[in-house]
Amino acid sequence: MKYYILLAFFALTFISCNQNNPKQAKQEDAKQIVKDALVYELINFYKTTPSCKTDSCEAYVKAVYPVFKVEALNKFITNIITTLPYNGQPTRNLNLAADSFINDYLRFKKEFPDSPAGYAWDQNFRIAYQDKDFINFAYQSYIYTGGAHGLETIQYFNISKKDYQIIQLKDIFDKDEKAQLNTIAEQIFRKQEGLKANDNLDSYFFDDQKFSLNENFIITNKGLEFLYNPYEIKAYAYGRTMLFIPYQDIKEIIKKDSILSKFKP
Repeated sequence: MKYYILLAFFALTFISCNQNNPKQAKQEDAKQIVKDALVYELINFYKTTPSCKTDSCEAYVKAVYPVFKVEALNKFITNIITTLPYNGQPTRNLNLAADSFINDYLRFKKEFPDSPAGYAWDQNFRIAYQDKDFINFAYQSYIYTGGAHGLETIQYFNISKKDYQIIQLKDIFDKDEKAQLNTIAEQIFRKQEGLKANDNLDSYFFDDQKFSLNENFIITNKGLEFLYNPYEIKAYAYGRTMLFIPYQDIKEIIKKDSILSKFKP
């Protein structure tokens, strides 16, 4: 009898110690993330005009991106980083894309030899987060082809590790729940922007002056973070607009058995 009492005592002590040791819990979480992480190699690409070897003159193309052992991911990344910024055509080869971009500058320079403007195409495709179910990317791109300023944008991608397809809002919210998500998001947006419930949105670039979420979001363990790039809903001078929606606010509308289910509070 004493043996069982002592066994129960030690079991409860062990559980209590683990529950009251957040540092140990974080270490275990970190170990799990490492265990679930996909192996990759980080590639640094740089190409410029023959007469220029620095970023500050003429034209250049830079890209930092991961290469995995998963071909589907590599194909997805390659398709994005090799799509030409001035015509939207994918080349599927970064060297060819860089040559095309630089040659476009050389044609421009030939036509306007006195122009001081250069060209820049700078890309950073980084891993934001991954666990056993999905991997998230943040793709940052800067384009300059003359004019007053360049344009820097960030695009988020959430990729399922089950089929390596992009996770869209329709995958985690049903149609009716997606409408509720938009309503909740608008309330957060208005509070963030200092707007009242009945204030119009005519100073923003929303279609028909009606608030709407885009598909540029990233899944975190606390909530969904949406991002609007310059010119998307505001003028360039205002920069990017971030909108964070905590799971606590949308726990009732997350699709059952979706990839977000494990994050529900």
